[in-house]
Amino acid sequence: MKVHQTALLALVPALSAFASCHIHIDDSSGSWTVDGVHLDEEHVETIQILEWDAEGLDIDIAVGDVNVVATDGATEIEATLHEVEPGDAMLEYRDGKLTWESRTKDTAAISDVTVRVNGMLPALTISTSAGDVDIRDVILSAALLISTGAGDIRVEASGDLSRADFSTGAGDIRLSGFKSPSVMVSSGAGDLSLSDISTDETDLSTGVGDIRARDCELGIVEASTGIGDIDVSEASYKDADLDTGIGDIDRADG
Repeated sequence: MKVHQTALLALVPALSAFASCHIHIDDSSGSWTVDGVHLDEEHVETIQILEWDAEGLDIDIAVGDVNVVATDGATEIEATLHEVEPGDAMLEYRDGKLTWESRTKDTAAISDVTVRVNGMLPALTISTSAGDVDIRDVILSAALLISTGAGDIRVEASGDLSRADFSTGAGDIRLSGFKSPSVMVSSGAGDLSLSDISTDETDLSTGVGDIRARDCELGIVEASTGIGDIDVSEASYKDADLDTGIGDIDRADG
């Protein structure tokens, strides 16, 4: 489920109540208004990261996609800054968080973030009210926490994580390639797909959508969907509580 720009604009008024500030986006001009301040200008900025904070990286934006990818080049973060005057806002990575600073002390905002990682990234937390989150070929060493109000989540990562939580209000979630003591996955409406995941505890839930796990060690697994199929026939587990309102259930033990 790709959340297009028009869909994002329509969702902002409904989602802004959950944000720490009030944001309005004009669907005709694309200009932003944050807490009553018009941000008619924008620019894309890139900053290099010489060393990650021990807390890793925390990205919290109101609207926009977030992409985290491996690179052989420099570790860097690229994002779109919305501002009052051209060049007023500056992108910053401070105390483990992606943030901004204004030269004139005016309001600004961040959207559409791309992170290029060379080497290992500690904990990663991503939150966007509307947008897709895509993580590809990244090595992680601590917690991985991702939430979006509306959008797909896709993770192809490796590492031994301390915690792994994923949620979307509406969208598909596809995960592969990591270990964690617990994996929690939820979608209001969307398919859930897991492959090559190793965990002691798994909680999978979707309002409408299929749930499928392949080549996974799920430990104790709970999986539920209101409307959809559940297929764990190609995964191993110690115990399973599987429930669907309307759909089929395919277990590893038949």
